[in-house]
Amino acid sequence: MYPTLLHAWKKFNQYSIFGILSFRSPSRDFKVLSRIFGGSRGTVVQHSNFQVNTYQVPTNGTRGFDTLKQYVSPNAFYDSDDRPDPPKCHENTRLAVIKKIMDWVLGEFDEGALVLWLYGPAGSGKTAIARTIAGLCDTQHLLLASFLFFRTDSRRNTMKSIVANISYRAALRIPQLRAFIEDAIETDPLIFEYSLEVQLTKLFIEPLQSLLDTGISSQYHLPTLLVIDGLDECLDEAAQASLIELLSSVPRHCGFPLKVLLSSRPEQQLKFAINSISPPSMVSYLELNDSFHPSDDIRLFLISNFGRLKASHPLRTLIPPCWPTVAQVNTLVQKASGQFVYAAVVARYVKSVRHLPPERLDIVLDLRPPDRDLPFAELDSLYKHILSRAEDIDLVLKILGIRIAMQRDSFAPHIHVIERIVALKEGSVLVALSDLHSLVECDDNGQIKIHHSSLPDFFLAPHRSGSYHIDIPAMHEKILLWTLVLQPDFQINPSLWYTIELDLHLKATRFTPELERALWNFPLVLYVDNHPFPFIEAALAVRWQIFDALEMLKQDKILDRLSLLLNQHMVRRIDSCPSPQRFALISTIWFAYWRQPQDYWLRRIPGNLGLSGVWKKLRATLFSFDSADVKWDQKNFETLQHPMRFMPRVWQSFRDLDPVIALFGGNNEAAYQEHFSSNRLVRVALACLHYLRCRGSRETHPSRRFVCTWARRSARTPWLWRLRMRLTSRKSTLPNLLSRIQFPRWRPERTSPSLRKLPQILDSDYFPKITSFITRYAMYMLALDLFNIVLRLTNESPELTQALSKPFIFHPATIALPRRTRQAKRAIRKYREKARISTWETSSEGSSKETEYLSCSDSEEGT
Repeated sequence: MYPTLLHAWKKFNQYSIFGILSFRSPSRDFKVLSRIFGGSRGTVVQHSNFQVNTYQVPTNGTRGFDTLKQYVSPNAFYDSDDRPDPPKCHENTRLAVIKKIMDWVLGEFDEGALVLWLYGPAGSGKTAIARTIAGLCDTQHLLLASFLFFRTDSRRNTMKSIVANISYRAALRIPQLRAFIEDAIETDPLIFEYSLEVQLTKLFIEPLQSLLDTGISSQYHLPTLLVIDGLDECLDEAAQASLIELLSSVPRHCGFPLKVLLSSRPEQQLKFAINSISPPSMVSYLELNDSFHPSDDIRLFLISNFGRLKASHPLRTLIPPCWPTVAQVNTLVQKASGQFVYAAVVARYVKSVRHLPPERLDIVLDLRPPDRDLPFAELDSLYKHILSRAEDIDLVLKILGIRIAMQRDSFAPHIHVIERIVALKEGSVLVALSDLHSLVECDDNGQIKIHHSSLPDFFLAPHRSGSYHIDIPAMHEKILLWTLVLQPDFQINPSLWYTIELDLHLKATRFTPELERALWNFPLVLYVDNHPFPFIEAALAVRWQIFDALEMLKQDKILDRLSLLLNQHMVRRIDSCPSPQRFALISTIWFAYWRQPQDYWLRRIPGNLGLSGVWKKLRATLFSFDSADVKWDQKNFETLQHPMRFMPRVWQSFRDLDPVIALFGGNNEAAYQEHFSSNRLVRVALACLHYLRCRGSRETHPSRRFVCTWARRSARTPWLWRLRMRLTSRKSTLPNLLSRIQFPRWRPERTSPSLRKLPQILDSDYFPKITSFITRYAMYMLALDLFNIVLRLTNESPELTQALSKPFIFHPATIALPRRTRQAKRAIRKYREKARISTWETSSEGSSKETEYLSCSDSEEGT
């Protein structure tokens, strides 16, 4: 019996048989014996035989463990009581994310990856997910240790305690590991003053190696998961990268399959450190984005919290049963933009027991002024902390101010546009925002994405943002000054300028002398001529974006000057027309439509017949426009488009642009006299009459036979005729139209397939005939409408009177248009009465009954 372990070792070293026990060194041998005799009482050493009576040593009874506890940060454990309401996942929320992480922990997902990086914007719920995962793994004996960084805790915003915390929890999870950790601390009590690498090696990696050498891994299932949350909140960025490198090297150094769950914001230094891990297959990435539908979880979280308030709040009797409304919940979900921190702040603010929850929610929604306590104080503190890390905060505020001012534009501003507005070099925006990836992100499309919808509200409210306040009217003015004063490289890449909607910025800015000078000297002609759209659409854009805004802001002098410049430029463009006479006829057609009710063409012309292509063929047939005319028109005014396509926009927008009104026909007294005196209405009517007349050529025979067969079959089944005409007027493509028409009996040719089988029709020779008929059908429909309108407007003309005095037969295709044909015939009779011509009856005159159309066709076949 020896009183001390050291005395026992000395005696044992004297009498031991070295052939049986061979030790490499006294210090090493002492360590081995200390592990054998650790926690023993009444130890007997006799003739190389050991009798050891062990007992469990209390935690407080060892010097190494006592030293270790002094450096532990208890609040860094996942289950610590570091705050009244620690973040955790609400019931039935974040299920998809949690399942994916647990599959990785259990080896069912990305088995080869030992590091899983869970990243997302600030407030996206990373800490809540990390705590939940740690709790689940702890209950299943999978958790080795955890450490949760926190920026405002002096023991959790550095690396001083992380190794102590990991070693402490590892010793509790694996009791056999404790002796090795104690030995390392007792051997060098100043170990916690060393570097992070030395601490992790001596207190974690080497003890794990020694433990694995005993073969314990084959006897027990060891926990392997290490959870590190909020690594970006560590103040030492260099230490962040070092920790990632050291933890990823643990399996390589000791063979222990340590799995590390890292959760953080996507900061630049962390991206670089994690991407540097070798091999890359060792890392798995999990981003908290919209693919996990966070808005649905936020809605569930809010509804559940509001429901508990209505059931348990001290003032619940004053809460309306319908509170909160669906619109209020939707607004909160939209404001949260997938970030749980907003919803959590709202829930904590609303559930105050000293206030009425509906009133607190109204404060959150800006429906009433706040009380002494601000609803978003916690969220504002988070924003200010992240912004404080920016190196050049003034430049950051300018960039974000331009982005927020342009968020209502149809196209999100490109980074190049912002760089030019702020007068920066290429790439400066990416560098300036590199420290704010948890709030904003520059995506692959070159646009700045704001993760939090509440961030603009923070910048715009001085009482919330303080020194980070952004003067948005000044940002609108900066955008306008850059746009109105065209830079020298404008003609090289003009598309950058045209993505800016000037009317929005004019209405939101303050008019300063500098802005007024820029508007007065605005190079309007250069701006319109370089527009990517045709000239007329560029003129319309100027009208909508500048003139209307100036008119609303009562800037009459500037408006008169810019209107005069645009009118003069339009006159010059009109004078460059290659075929003035032919375009004058198109102007007359527009004039004829100007005279009709505004919704005339919407009621008369269906949208499923390919209007642009049909009108292109008809205008070429009526007026012989060549390719040069079409090219000039496409670049300038697009008058060759059918009025149905263009006039709804022209109707109200050209009221102050006199040259365009003249070009598009106009609707005033001067335009009325011009079209009548120039005899252009008569020329249009004659062109339509010539087109609609049946000339008896061989080319009309296939069409006549086709239509006659249609009419005969329709006479036998009138309901089928109505069905065909009803389907023809619907907005559907031609294949859909043909697939819906049921022709159970109709077979114009015995070899033609049934129209029920559309694929066979598309492959057969019969489909082109149907397509050709539909096109001719639409062309004659437009021609009949135009002829009817023009003939009612035109004055008496000897040439037109002579043409109408001769009997003629309408083209057979008009059989499919009975209503328009009757209207055209009535217009002819009225013109004849107006011209005092004796009435005459054509061989095709009569009602629209099917038998009369057959007689019309039969009489034509004899011509």
